[in-house]
Amino acid sequence: MLECQGRIPRDRHDSGGACHAVAVGPQILGFLVQDADRRVFCCANCDIRKEDQAAQILRFVDFWKERTGRLPQELVFDSQFTPHANLNRINQAGIQFITLRRRNRKMLERLHTTGSSAWRRIHIDGISRKYANPRILDERITLDGYD
Repeated sequence: MLECQGRIPRDRHDSGGACHAVAVGPQILGFLVQDADRRVFCCANCDIRKEDQAAQILRFVDFWKERTGRLPQELVFDSQFTPHANLNRINQAGIQFITLRRRNRKMLERLHTTGSSAWRRIHIDGISRKYANPRILDERITLDGYD
């Protein structure tokens, strides 16, 4: 992975970053990491082949530890970016993470039939958030390959 902007000081108490996978071409993905506190990109890899996608989040964890001397405290990324087994490895390392669940037709059908009382509205702080007050359904689920 390549460092994009700025330095990550070793003595700074960084929280990790938000990880984004971006389609660069038909078979190439880009991996961008934004420092949540500073709002700058601190890491990028823009030539990821589709078959190498699953390992990128773990490569970033290794990069962060080598660069700062500790594991990231928190990661935010799309769950489709890595398999459940890697989510399990991140959890076992004690790294907190937030992902959006993978959606499929059956799940969407169930969500559309879930009563409105099961949903709650939250507020997400941000400078230019289009959807600052989304409705969420908070559920505990079991994932294959995840303890």
